[in-house]
Amino acid sequence: MRLSSSKLHLPAPLVAALEQTGYRTSSDLLFSASAEDIFCQLPPNTIGFNEFEECLALVLEASAAEGSDASSFLRGQATSMPKCCLDTGVDDLDELLAGLGGSTVIEISGDIGSGKSMLATHIALRHLASDPDAQLLWIDTTGDFLVDQVSALLARHSGQGVATALERLHLSLAFDLDSAYQVLHGLRHPGCIVIDSITPLLGPTLSAVSAQGHALMVGLMRHLRAIAQSSNASVLVINNSTSNGNNQLNLNAALPTTSKPALGPSFPFLTDATLWLTRRDSTMTGCISHTAEIWRSRTTSSKRWCAFQSQNGFPIPPATATHNALDLPSR
Repeated sequence: MRLSSSKLHLPAPLVAALEQTGYRTSSDLLFSASAEDIFCQLPPNTIGFNEFEECLALVLEASAAEGSDASSFLRGQATSMPKCCLDTGVDDLDELLAGLGGSTVIEISGDIGSGKSMLATHIALRHLASDPDAQLLWIDTTGDFLVDQVSALLARHSGQGVATALERLHLSLAFDLDSAYQVLHGLRHPGCIVIDSITPLLGPTLSAVSAQGHALMVGLMRHLRAIAQSSNASVLVINNSTSNGNNQLNLNAALPTTSKPALGPSFPFLTDATLWLTRRDSTMTGCISHTAEIWRSRTTSSKRWCAFQSQNGFPIPPATATHNALDLPSR
């Protein structure tokens, strides 16, 4: 920028004196020499040194780019990232999960064989298949992830990203908290994170006589929430179940059950929602019936449920009409 520009509002005698000594642009004035050296080259009585420093500050301010802090930059990145929706292709189930995707930590819990890993795998593959730019991190804490089975399931999906879906599925093993943290730090801005399951990571640290395990649990969940919010990611944590004690019915459930999520009563409050899956008797050969319930949610209404079926690890609509989300059966 030329020093004679009206944007700088410099005194005319100073501009003329600077041009006579070879300083015609803002770059010449700011980077050629120190303020003292330039001032000494000016004719006597052109300007006082304090006024000259003020003029330099004006030139510097007009030439500098607008500053921004790192937190604003991260928020802008998160806003521009596509939201990972928990989409299954089953209408009733998608209606139940609506509003839970993006910047959230979702707990998927249920008894053994209820379909927790199956549902998480289906959501993950559907996300990768539909978005060719999506990145997904799967943390396997048990060593049960079967690549061949996932490849077969992917063949049943369609979308622009099917061909490269497995390349964008980042699979990592983590058998302890330190390994889990290293994995989480290794991938930048994932669209979705699945931890299958979180129970082996946190369960051994919990104790009735020490608060250290609870502190470790809170620390990990806060870290996952920070990742979800900064990357606009959906974080799915699969949690095992435990007995409610003395065969008492769980009052949080819409459908009768004597089980509850593992890791203690405080864990559900460290997530944004708890999705409880139950395996039911099926009337169709080759199919498994499930119910999905939202026990608690910060973003949608709770005590809602729907039924769906699965066939060879693939969710499908139920064979017959089921209760809607708010039509609860009597106990």
